[in-house]
Amino acid sequence: MSSFRIDYVWSSVDVISNFISYKTVQLTSTLTDHAIVILYIENFLDVKNNKRNIPLKKVYDFDKMTEDNWAAFAKKTDALANGCYLHCLNNKTVLNQNMLNQFWDLLQECIIKTALSIIPSYQSKEHHTIKRPPLLSKLYKNLKLLYKLKRLVKKIEVTFCLPQHWCTLVKIFTQL
Repeated sequence: MSSFRIDYVWSSVDVISNFISYKTVQLTSTLTDHAIVILYIENFLDVKNNKRNIPLKKVYDFDKMTEDNWAAFAKKTDALANGCYLHCLNNKTVLNQNMLNQFWDLLQECIIKTALSIIPSYQSKEHHTIKRPPLLSKLYKNLKLLYKLKRLVKKIEVTFCLPQHWCTLVKIFTQL
């Protein structure tokens, strides 16, 4: 049996910085010529290492719109549409694909401009959160606590000194 090497392994900095070791598991040659690569990674769930800037998202709160708000929205959208090149559009206008796209872009711009000023809204980052089942979330939370405890034990081995919050962590750990 011959051995092969992996030409490239692509990884994020967060993952590779927690790399400990690896091993390969050979499969029977009748199944595949590939091998399973097992990576040992420490602390990959530590959220504090995630420094991505998640862009804000504008969320429109349509439930707070009243009849007066909708009337104002319609009036302002009409005013903006009549104040731009859209007022030249009529049922006799012959459109090609390019002109149609330009008119749609103008209409979209009028609607968005009106929505920004009339419809109640707020900024949210919540569109990037991953919704996990409650049991999985609890498991991740417990795993993070174990990693924290492991780091603390390593620190204690070096310094021979118990931190102030040691008792609290041990109490939480024993309740798992």
